[in-house]
Amino acid sequence: MQMDDATVTWETLCGAADENRLRLVAYAHQLRERIDALRAQVDELRQRIADSGDDL
Repeated sequence: MQMDDATVTWETLCGAADENRLRLVAYAHQLRERIDALRAQVDELRQRIADSGDDL
């Protein structure tokens, strides 16, 4: 956000805050998806280890 003058309105601040909030929500969603994918990989590896008879 770049302003030409030093006056920042409440609406400008709220708009920037809303934009940042939306970015954070999207980022949190991406992180949750990545964590779920990693958990699935861990579960798959654990199952493969269990099927092979090896201990962790």
